[in-house]
Amino acid sequence: MKNNHSIEQKIEQVLSSLDQVTRADTDPFFYTRLSAKLHAEQDSVWMKVSGFLARPVVIASILVAAVTGNYFIFSRNSDTGVKPGYAELSQDEYTVQAITYYDPETP
Repeated sequence: MKNNHSIEQKIEQVLSSLDQVTRADTDPFFYTRLSAKLHAEQDSVWMKVSGFLARPVVIASILVAAVTGNYFIFSRNSDTGVKPGYAELSQDEYTVQAITYYDPETP
């Protein structure tokens, strides 16, 4: 019985706290501006782009493309056609020559 009485007091306190609540004030012509924005017929370019990108099919396509790209970039193929030491061997075949147009023997 004591619990019911304390619960009723708490309920009365909550209900009495709502007695001083007043309506919120807004700026003049707030509802006019709000209704004009809601009824605007032309969407901006960014609204159209964001509406297109928000579709689940587009998001899934972008994710699949990103995962596939990462797979091709970061996957390592063991290429057995390349012999070890081939790059060093082919570098020895080339020599660096300086081409000069100045001939020291001609005056």
